[in-house]
Amino acid sequence: MKDGAASCTCCACRIHNHIGAALAADGNDKLMPVITALDALTRDDLVKILTQPKNALVKQYQKLFSYDDAELTFEPKALEAIADKAIERKIGARGLRAVMEGLLMNVMYDIPSDRTIDRVTITPGCVEGTEQPKISHRTEKEGEAPQPSLPADSAS
Repeated sequence: MKDGAASCTCCACRIHNHIGAALAADGNDKLMPVITALDALTRDDLVKILTQPKNALVKQYQKLFSYDDAELTFEPKALEAIADKAIERKIGARGLRAVMEGLLMNVMYDIPSDRTIDRVTITPGCVEGTEQPKISHRTEKEGEAPQPSLPADSAS
């Protein structure tokens, strides 16, 4: 260490060396917390959070669906509706996952039991709760023969 700092063992110096990024020093080298105000995220910000990062929620759910050989797509207006729902509920970016889970939960359970589903498209109506996701099915020509799903009453 420089300038005799190696001999200094006071608590403030040790804290300053480890947490310097979180606290700012005033003119007397006292550590002061930094407080700032943040603007609320906009619809466009939330749509970017849903789609752009390497680990974006849309990419995560698309990967989950790909494990069952199904493709998940979102209409652009559906992504905006998801963002609007998060803003309406005042849950921000962290709440986007809850909105997505509520939207996709049923179809995520349907796909493994119906191997003919090859594509699920989410529309704004799905997000608003006025319609079901658009589901398309494989035909026998495309490779796999359809496997019938069990009727609901025979599951006992």
